[in-house]
Amino acid sequence: MKLYAAAATIAAVVVIVHAQIGEPCKTLNHDECRNQNDLVSSLCFRRKCIRAEVIPNSSCRRNAQCRRRYRRTGYPRRAVGCRNSKCYTLSFPETTVKICRRHSDCGVALQDQTWGYMCVRRICVVVLRSNYSCRRRRSCGIGGRCMNDVCYDLWNGFTTVNNALVDTEDLPEYDGPDAFATSAEELQDDMAE
Repeated sequence: MKLYAAAATIAAVVVIVHAQIGEPCKTLNHDECRNQNDLVSSLCFRRKCIRAEVIPNSSCRRNAQCRRRYRRTGYPRRAVGCRNSKCYTLSFPETTVKICRRHSDCGVALQDQTWGYMCVRRICVVVLRSNYSCRRRRSCGIGGRCMNDVCYDLWNGFTTVNNALVDTEDLPEYDGPDAFATSAEELQDDMAE
């Protein structure tokens, strides 16, 4: 019994430490995420803040306005959102928007790389290596991905690299209610992997 309690305590600490890596938010509530400036910000999808860039000459009051307005302009409508009265799209730095259907369309992160890419809402976005080992996705927490046996977390555009994290391969996983729940739309994205 004491061994089980110790393992549960360690697992809880790991979940807390891992949850602090990225900014948590309520999906589609983009104002819960940090704002760097008028051009670079982050949008909330998959319950995580993800780096986004403003769409030039845009204005909005609601997410739906951005989705309708940019339906046929090269911005996937599922990857845009309204924030600070402007439309933003998910992106990664210094490149054009790259459309994807599965993670492999974005280029695979090698095991020793700090940065990688994954497909979120049909756009390739930057992910940051967390230094946690994994065998399956739910080991990586909300919004994370297990790629080449290493967890990668969505990058909000502000987080710096933290190499102080420990390997959690032998710790028990949390499988409780609403453990790492995602919306039906996000689960559909995951089916395309």
